[in-house]
Amino acid sequence: MKILRVYGGRRSRGNWAMVIHFKRNLFSYFIAAALFTSVVDGQY
Repeated sequence: MKILRVYGGRRSRGNWAMVIHFKRNLFSYFIAAALFTSVVDGQY
């Protein structure tokens, strides 16, 4: 949903800010998932 909104609002000036914010959130989620999987692999 967020990606569609970003692509739909290319003309707005705040588009790049939304893209950067979305990428940062995605990257943080990826790191959290990697840490979680590593912890689970270590426990089991």
